[in-house]
Amino acid sequence: METTAWPKVGSATGVTFVDPLLTRNAMGAYVSKRFPARGAVMQCRALTAADVGPSSTYACD
Repeated sequence: METTAWPKVGSATGVTFVDPLLTRNAMGAYVSKRFPARGAVMQCRALTAADVGPSSTYACD
């Protein structure tokens, strides 16, 4: 089980550990069913070794 440290006011340690309920989306990225998305949204699939380097022609449209 993956856990996330989440600040909590009034707890003895100041931190509560919560299972983020991670699942993989269609692009293979892990997303949380418990916490809302924050920051950048991934628009392209994850890169492979063939996608990088001087001979690569990969482009994220």
